[in-house]
Amino acid sequence: MRHLAFWLVLVSVLASACARPQGRTVPSPAPASGEVGSAAPVQSVGIDWAGGSGRLVVQEAELLVESADIRRAADAFQSLTRSFGGYVGVADIATGTESSEPNQAKLTLLVPADRFEEFLAVLKGSTDVLSVRSEVRRQNDVTDAVIDYAARRRSLERTEARLQQLLERATTIDDVLRVEQELTRVRTEIERIAAQQAELERRIAYAEVRVLVVPPTVTEVRSLGETAREAWRTSLFLLRMLLHGIVWTVILSWWLLAGAAVAAVVLVGLWRRRRALGRSASSG
Repeated sequence: MRHLAFWLVLVSVLASACARPQGRTVPSPAPASGEVGSAAPVQSVGIDWAGGSGRLVVQEAELLVESADIRRAADAFQSLTRSFGGYVGVADIATGTESSEPNQAKLTLLVPADRFEEFLAVLKGSTDVLSVRSEVRRQNDVTDAVIDYAARRRSLERTEARLQQLLERATTIDDVLRVEQELTRVRTEIERIAAQQAELERRIAYAEVRVLVVPPTVTEVRSLGETAREAWRTSLFLLRMLLHGIVWTVILSWWLLAGAAVAAVVLVGLWRRRRALGRSASSG
């Protein structure tokens, strides 16, 4: 009993250590809401989970495009995705409050990674695209995560095998229950890592392209009447400013005239005084 309990604790510690994340991990994308297209089940792409010499990357792109017919463009992009062997993750077409016509479309398109560049070129060159306002591309190296998941899974599977051996050696009901409880925990962790591996494999196999389709930007062109009214309002504004300037000048001119008069009186007094001194000097 004590011997079995010791080994059970040891195996539990080892399993916990194996389950801890090591190195870089890749967060799974949050589930998106909206209309989901016909997504075919993702098949295995033959990733070497034991770790190979090649680097594994997750490719993503975000596009903001203008289209005169948003609904038609959204349908065309979804058809294009399927023709490339991909599938539609999200198709959310929003309509405005004042019209039944859509005012934007949000699409999440997943295409085979080896056709990522070709797909983007065809999409941007589509007749439904008037212009591409912005484009962002990302490439995330997930090789370390692939190796990490594989190592953790192998360690947990070895732990599972050891627990299975302990279960066969258990002689009491208490021992059996303890080992089965630990086996359940380890198997749950193996299933969780297997799900993470499957999701990461999908992200490597299929590049994700998020497209936002909006109406074209309308440049407002003023009519001749609007231009004339704007010119008239501007002329009235300038006239008011001119009148304000004249009023300020008239009011300030009184102070300027008073100052000029005082200066004139002082100058005349100095001139007369100097003249009187000159006469006195000449008569003496």
